[in-house]
Amino acid sequence: MRTVRNGIAFALFGMLLLAGAWSQADVAGPAPDALVRDTSQKVLDALNQQRGDLQAHPEKIKEIVDQVLLPVFDVEYAGRVVLGQAGRDATPEQRKRFIDAFYGSLVRTYGTGLLKFTSDTMKVLPYKPEPGAERTRVRTEVALDDGTKASVDYSLHVTDKGWMLYDVTIEGISYLANYRKMVASEVTQKGLDGLIAELERGTVPGAIKDGADKEKDS
Repeated sequence: MRTVRNGIAFALFGMLLLAGAWSQADVAGPAPDALVRDTSQKVLDALNQQRGDLQAHPEKIKEIVDQVLLPVFDVEYAGRVVLGQAGRDATPEQRKRFIDAFYGSLVRTYGTGLLKFTSDTMKVLPYKPEPGAERTRVRTEVALDDGTKASVDYSLHVTDKGWMLYDVTIEGISYLANYRKMVASEVTQKGLDGLIAELERGTVPGAIKDGADKEKDS
């Protein structure tokens, strides 16, 4: 997948248990489509205010991610899903370290793709809520740098904070499912502590790096 697609996917991807049988009308905060639209606008506003500085100092992109995306992205839930089977025997400390390190790895891997994000990049498609649903998907179209369009769907679920993002599906491929396979491969080879240590050092492990490179090149 192209770099621009990865950047925008992570911009709204990029990471609380379901909280009871609420209807969409009962959920606090913005509706799912409004959440995606409003968050993308906030990201765009932040980028436009400092795009030149960010191009010179891409490490500062993490500040935008932390301030704008992190509050609406369920990092804990996404991290547990990605950790998969390995998380069942992990200690609470191991799970927390993995989630924190994995989030940092995503920012380093895809963060600079945010600089491709412009006002005409993404279009939120018509959304029809399902009464009583605790999970939903918001469909969007992303304009790519070669003139083509890609389908990018954002998965959200109900938490005690309202609707939160937890996954992105790009042309039928789920980021969570994709990374879960990569993480399982790394844990098999190095163990969970070994994988966590690599991520904390800022190293992108082999299987994850290969998968990310394929995403960017396809």
